[in-house]
Amino acid sequence: MNRDEKLVRGDAIADVQLAPGVEIRFFCSGSTGAQRLTVCSATMAPGTEIPYHTHPTGEGISVLEGAASAYVEGRRYELQRLDAIYVPMDTPHSVRNESDSTATLHTSFPTGSPDREFLEDNFTIETRLETEANVAEHLVRAATATRRPVRPEIDYWDFFCEQTGAAGIQGGNTVIPPSATLPCPALATDRCIAVSSGNAVVTVQDQQYELTAFDGLFVPGGTSYQVHNPGEVSVDVIGVSACE
Repeated sequence: MNRDEKLVRGDAIADVQLAPGVEIRFFCSGSTGAQRLTVCSATMAPGTEIPYHTHPTGEGISVLEGAASAYVEGRRYELQRLDAIYVPMDTPHSVRNESDSTATLHTSFPTGSPDREFLEDNFTIETRLETEANVAEHLVRAATATRRPVRPEIDYWDFFCEQTGAAGIQGGNTVIPPSATLPCPALATDRCIAVSSGNAVVTVQDQQYELTAFDGLFVPGGTSYQVHNPGEVSVDVIGVSACE
C-alpha cells in the first residue's frame, strides 16, 4: 500500500455518516496506509449527537470549530475551540452539539481501524468545568493549558500524552506566528497534522501542500517536514502521532 503523505481537504465529500447530521472525514487510517493511527474530522450539525459508545482503544477529541459537549459516564464537559479531552479505552462517552452552529471536531485513535460499541444512555448528568483525579478522562482547556516554546515565538501545548494518561497516541496544538517556519524532524511513527485556523504551507521533501482550516495531512514515519505560515495572522496546527 502507498505510504506517501496524503492531503485531505476539510470540505471533501464525507467518508461516513456516523449518525444523523454527523459526517466523518478520514485524514488517515489503516485503509490509507497509516500504521497504528487513525485521525478524522467530525462535522456535527446543530442539535446532533454521537450516542454513547465505547472503543477498545482510547480516543482524543478536540474542537476545531464551534462548541460541543462531551459526556463521559454522565459527566458533561462543555468544549470550546481547541479544548481537548482524552477518553480511555472501554469508557462510555458521547458527544453532542447543543449549540445553534456547526461544530467541527478532530478525533484520534491509536489504531488503524477504530471500532465502537454503542450503549444505552443510563447515566445521570453532572456538568463539570474540569476533570478531577478520580475520573478516567483528562480535559485540557486551551485558555489555561501550559504552553512551552518550541522555537522563538512558536508555542505548543499538549492535548494528550503519556503523562496525562494517553496510551499509544500523543498530540497537541502549535501556534505559528506570521512569517514563521517550524521544522519538524522525522519520527519513527506515523503522524497527522491539521489546521484549525489560518493558512499553512507544509513542505515534505520536494512537495509543497497548502493547508487551510480543517484540512489534514498524513505524514508517514521516517519523514521530516516543515510548516510555514505565509499569512498575516497566527495559524493553529494540531499534530498527532502514534507512539509506543
